[in-house]
Amino acid sequence: MKKSIYFFSILTIMLVTFSSCKKEDPVNATKINKVSQFVYDGMSLFYFWSNEMIDKKPTLDDNDPKIYFSSLLNSLDKKEGWSFITDNVEELLADFSGEPKDFGFSVGFIPVNSAQTEFVAFVQYVYPNTPAANAGIERLDFIGRINDKPITENNYMDLYSSTSKKFTLF
Repeated sequence: MKKSIYFFSILTIMLVTFSSCKKEDPVNATKINKVSQFVYDGMSLFYFWSNEMIDKKPTLDDNDPKIYFSSLLNSLDKKEGWSFITDNVEELLADFSGEPKDFGFSVGFIPVNSAQTEFVAFVQYVYPNTPAANAGIERLDFIGRINDKPITENNYMDLYSSTSKKFTLF
């Protein structure tokens, strides 16, 4: 499944880079967020649940591509966290080329409050000879804080970063 996510992501990057504009309603074509439109185009072609994209084209109100992307996800995908959106092309391409610029682990998330606004990350796998492995992080470790702050939807991507961070393990 991870390979299909990577394939979708690289294909998405390629489509954004090399695609041309489609002819649409000239009045609304310039007002619809182009990234949201791109997200829709990619997901309606390549997403595992592409059949669910019918009648979910972006509207004039879909100005935030991350929120729009999240609204398109199948409920199982939301629960398991298979699909994601990123604006860090260099890091994504490095990961696809076998030279990831992250800490070197794969994580999943578990909500820790009823509002599901704070999470604990659990380590699914640690890649050998990576910063995570060198720091002693192991499979099934739990990460509860990033830089002494709870993990939220606003900072969870820091777990995929290449810059120095402080993780609190449980």
